Amino acid sequence: MPYGYTPFLHREGGIMAAGLSAYSDLIPFVMARAPSDVSAGMRLRSVHAGTRRFLIDTTLWREDLEPNNLDTDELEYTLATVSASEADILKIIKVFFRTAAEVAASEDGTEQSLNGVSYDPASGNLALPAYPASDVTDGLLVKAALVPKLNPTKELPAWVLNRFHEAFVASALVWLCGNKRKPYYDADVFKDASAEYRRLVAYWTRDMQMGRMDGSLLAQPGWSFV
Repeated sequence: MPYGYTPFLHREGGIMAAGLSAYSDLIPFVMARAPSDVSAGMRLRSVHAGTRRFLIDTTLWREDLEPNNLDTDELEYTLATVSASEADILKIIKVFFRTAAEVAASEDGTEQSLNGVSYDPASGNLALPAYPASDVTDGLLVKAALVPKLNPTKELPAWVLNRFHEAFVASALVWLCGNKRKPYYDADVFKDASAEYRRLVAYWTRDMQMGRMDGSLLAQPGWSFV
């Protein structure tokens, strides 16, 4: 964290130690701030919703997808995530063409322009603007931003959960305590958590833009602050 930065989770004892492995590990930190009568189901739901919101807003969960075979007769390729977690592809970040030698060496290959490249979430198909020049087994490598499914039954990768845990908790609190029409509305918690969420989105945006993470990011918080 940058010098002088003091998130409210740190002030409350926080979760600096991390070592988290499951969505449910975040619940005690949500409940340290949320109303005590939140049901067990809503506690977990808030964590799921908060996690998903932050990763949509920032595109920070990025992984290489399963490689595809380059085919000189194919423009469309069905993409699949490598992650053991349940995830949807949110955004295509980079596309690479690899030679057989680059595949054997586990290299990325040559980055392609994204102009004319399109992705259809419904079919899972990536469409290229032109046919590849040669057939290469596992020659198409795609790096993508991922987002958890709405009702996940599998956990996030540990690196995602631990790196962004504070933002997930702040986002969960905004979701849980920020709706005046819901029984768990709490103006003070909402105010603190929404400010914290904005700070963390801004922090990770700067981190991305300064080159400490792969790709580029122009993020705006997606919660509706009421």
